[in-house]
Amino acid sequence: MTTRDWDSFREKLEHEINSCPISIDAQGYRVDAKKGKPEGIRDHCCPETKDNPRLKSCDYFYLHEQKFFCIEFSDLHRQYIDRDAKFQKINGLANRLLIEQLPREDRRELLKEVKGLKVFTQVKRVIQQLRSVPLSKEDEHSFLQGIREAEPLAIILNEIVKKFQDTDLLLKTIYHPECDKICNLPDRAMFRYFFVVWHPHNQTKLKELYDNDVLSEIDIGRLFDPIQDNLRDTLRQKSFELLNSEQIFLLPLFMFKTRYCSH
Repeated sequence: MTTRDWDSFREKLEHEINSCPISIDAQGYRVDAKKGKPEGIRDHCCPETKDNPRLKSCDYFYLHEQKFFCIEFSDLHRQYIDRDAKFQKINGLANRLLIEQLPREDRRELLKEVKGLKVFTQVKRVIQQLRSVPLSKEDEHSFLQGIREAEPLAIILNEIVKKFQDTDLLLKTIYHPECDKICNLPDRAMFRYFFVVWHPHNQTKLKELYDNDVLSEIDIGRLFDPIQDNLRDTLRQKSFELLNSEQIFLLPLFMFKTRYCSH
């Protein structure tokens, strides 16, 4: 494979969060794939093969004041809204399934809710086992466990953990002494930080998605504090070579731009 210079991956940071009008006047080093563009660092150095699935690494690497940032732009708030709404609906239907024998039409509605939702594959798998009711104690336990695992914040946490793990693996690969796929890399000794950068939806959009009584209970600024704390707790239990499990941060896009992209 051709050796590419680190600087050849440099381009404008693009968050691709459709609901966000904020643009970033800064350049980073593209990691992931982008339609119509040359391959990013991930696919250049760790191409997908039959035996090695594609890494789920971050979007960009970014250098700031002699620090190395790994940036994952995420429509985290949109994910939370979507998954929370779907989870609540599925959970409500599931509770009915557990306490009474559903008519065939209602059971079909439940299965329809889950069909095609990749993030709910665990729930879907359990539901498929429960086509006939009443439930045995074992099935009831499995179903409840699946519902708990489908809780929106837990799903988002697991996705970010995977991004963190695969980004560390990518960094380990490109900084390996025998790796010749990229030249002129930044100093390996630089401090590295992982940022999940998200954008809150405006109040108009929120009112379309939530009832007023629910909306009044949402503190957007602190919505993901539990995830950041849980992330660090989860990551501390794993070993990483080039990333520090303590150095992961969830920041709104406007705050990230103000702190790190204003010159």
